[in-house]
Amino acid sequence: MALIPIDQIDYAYIERLIENTVYEDSHIEYKAELKFKTDDDKKELLADVSSFANAGGGNIIYGVKEGQEGEPAIISPLDDFRLDEGIARIRSILEDGIDPRVPGLEIRAITEGKLSPLIVIHIPQSWLAPHMMTLKGRSRFVARKGNIKHDLNVQEIRNAFAMSEELPRRIERFRDERLALILSDRGIIPVGHTGKIVIHFIPMSAVAGRTQIEMEELIVHADSGSVFQCTSNSARFNVQGWLKYVPLRSKDFGAAYVQYFRNGIIEAVDTTTILPVFQKKLEYKNRPNMESGGLVFVPARKLEEILIAEVMNAVGYFKKAGIEFPIYVYITVTGLQGVGLLAQGEKSLWRAHNEGTDATIQEDVLLLPSIEMSKEPEDVGRFLKPAFDVLWQASGRAFAPHYDKNVNYKH
Repeated sequence: MALIPIDQIDYAYIERLIENTVYEDSHIEYKAELKFKTDDDKKELLADVSSFANAGGGNIIYGVKEGQEGEPAIISPLDDFRLDEGIARIRSILEDGIDPRVPGLEIRAITEGKLSPLIVIHIPQSWLAPHMMTLKGRSRFVARKGNIKHDLNVQEIRNAFAMSEELPRRIERFRDERLALILSDRGIIPVGHTGKIVIHFIPMSAVAGRTQIEMEELIVHADSGSVFQCTSNSARFNVQGWLKYVPLRSKDFGAAYVQYFRNGIIEAVDTTTILPVFQKKLEYKNRPNMESGGLVFVPARKLEEILIAEVMNAVGYFKKAGIEFPIYVYITVTGLQGVGLLAQGEKSLWRAHNEGTDATIQEDVLLLPSIEMSKEPEDVGRFLKPAFDVLWQASGRAFAPHYDKNVNYKH
């Protein structure tokens, strides 16, 4: 069976596993007890978790007795398990005993059933593999095939390290190649030689070749949210997958598109947000004696909120499509060279900076830092702060101003 997100595993779900006789496999294991007091207990816990991390991920359900062939037999609640203390101890053992730590690992107590508590450890497919289990100076690399754990041999360990180093390079190459095409207006559709916002959402599973979304599902998930005002009114299939777009009608109107790739990647391009600023910049180019000094300002709050909304839309898509984290987010902004950023409530850059300071953006292409989305962000504004800080630093400020002292984005 497929790897099930932990928020979908409740008491009723476990009852269905038993009723339907769902056997242990490469993504699920049943354990009647959860022990971690002796060294042997800890070894078994570390081996179970690291084996899933070094394979395709999985869920270990504690409090379910298994039959002789790996089928779930009955619920056997962990009566003596102290939830808060026990979960904290398990977390500590896993963090100290698996190197590198498994990103996205979650532990959940199920307490709502008549026979409870039960414990679920969710191990996502890890892209930092291979993970080594260590205890008292002894180390092992353990993986999983079906419902059987096994130690990796030397060649398997070498292959795992090579893959973990190659995947980040694949992500960078994909983004660089796509961005070069977009900047030369050879993207999925023409959008014109004007200022652009470009966002790439690249799941690690996509570049590893482990994600493939069926066309019917792709359309359903893609129509659940609007990215850059692209709707299903203008949409079509293409070689890459499913495309939604706002076509370029003339140089006075912006264009946009969002491409949903079959492997889970999203490429979103928009010129409608930057176009008014770009046009005003051209208008002011030969008019240096204007009252504004020929400066063009961007209401940066609006730009930030558009980016926040687009990331939220993309997260909704990934959840519906069942695409696992981590997902890498790359934002590029072009066409703002010589333009200043205005914070909320500011009327001019001269009020924002010392008079005479050059507070305009010097680069025509702003490559904001990539951000790893290791899980669904609780606060997208906070998640995007590293990118917003660099955007504002390009205009001469130390950091993005629209945050409070607790680093909460001020909507």
